[in-house]
Amino acid sequence: MFRELNQIILNIYFKIIVRKEKIDIAITGPNAAFVGYIRRPGIPVVFDLLDCSDWSYDNPWMKMEKRYFLNSDGVLAVSMIAENIAEKYNKNVLLLPNGVEVEKFQTEEKAEAKRKIGMEGKKIISV
Repeated sequence: MFRELNQIILNIYFKIIVRKEKIDIAITGPNAAFVGYIRRPGIPVVFDLLDCSDWSYDNPWMKMEKRYFLNSDGVLAVSMIAENIAEKYNKNVLLLPNGVEVEKFQTEEKAEAKRKIGMEGKKIISV
């Protein structure tokens, strides 16, 4: 019951924002609150596929991502692998790779980088 009520409120609020701000297109990441659950706001909705998590078909998240692909007007893919998978479910896929200006990118010694941010002797992970 709360999920349905939440969805109704979200849909109403989203449509109000679209009208008030005169939004032309909505680009959203992997957030179930927007793609696959939101009713058509009267504008195109594009799913920005940020990366390829676990694309195995037994992955429960893949079911949700299929919903993103199917319910979006288009998909932005950051790699050819993501593009190939998205194209199975949506014909409007654009390959838009992540980028970096190599000339401006400098590697730094790991120990020096940790010292600069006050993390000497700490183990750091990125999730």
